[in-house]
Amino acid sequence: MEGMGAVAVTSTEFLRRMEAAFLEEFKGEGEADPLEQPSRRLPKK
Repeated sequence: MEGMGAVAVTSTEFLRRMEAAFLEEFKGEGEADPLEQPSRRLPKK
C-alpha cells in the first residue's frame, strides 16, 4: 500500500500545478486571489 502514498502525493502535486496554472490565467482579470479560492476546491492537506 506504500504505492498509494506516492500516488496521492503525485496527484496532489499535479492538482496544485493545475490550480496554479488555472489561477495564472484568471490573475489577469483580478477575479480571485490564489490564497482565497484554492482552499475551497483543494482537499485537506
